[in-house]
Amino acid sequence: MALIKCPECGKDVSDKAKVCINCGCPIQEINPSGTVSILIGGTAIVKMYVINVKTGEELWCGRCGQVAKFDVNEETEISVIGSLERRHPERGAKAVVRGNKRYEYKTVQSGLGISYVINEVDVIDSGR
Repeated sequence: MALIKCPECGKDVSDKAKVCINCGCPIQEINPSGTVSILIGGTAIVKMYVINVKTGEELWCGRCGQVAKFDVNEETEISVIGSLERRHPERGAKAVVRGNKRYEYKTVQSGLGISYVINEVDVIDSGR
């Protein structure tokens, strides 16, 4: 158990608490630790990686169509990249993720070409 500051009243409260015992502010919603789930969209056959931008640590490795799952202890900036960019995580789609949240990595086509985005979603639908 760790103590965190309540965003509402500033008092110390357990990171496991559902609400602040001082003011009633929901704490579970702000706790950034837990399991992150990301649906890795696309049809590429190359390996895909989720990298911690700060540490360079590989958090997950798999293929398009799979759900990447990994644990974080704090808000974490990640980069999702294919095996061709493995040595250059700065080229991947980036996002700051929090535990117990779901995200989707997908391709977006526009007049400027193809780009990749990571968005928070309510439900992961792998289409299976």
